[in-house]
Amino acid sequence: MNEQAARWLLEASELEPADPRPYLFLGKVLEVAKSEPKEWLESFQRFVMLRPDVAMAHYYYAVALEKQRRGERDFAAREAHLQKATAIDPRVGMRI
Repeated sequence: MNEQAARWLLEASELEPADPRPYLFLGKVLEVAKSEPKEWLESFQRFVMLRPDVAMAHYYYAVALEKQRRGERDFAAREAHLQKATAIDPRVGMRI
């Protein structure tokens, strides 16, 4: 996915911030991207804040945190969001 397409997904998430669809598309890109802009982390953080009941919001935020903080030994935030994701939907890891 090129940078412009990712920018469009970010812009789409800002049009209707509570709509999960742009985040879910961006999350699929996040999983395979080698690097990502800081705005992605902020976008997934907003998704979690707006939709704390959505397991994939917590999962993608944890993935974004991991990519931004790769190499840090403090895993507490990442682990907390993965635990929330599986508490909401125990099958969250099976769908990915």
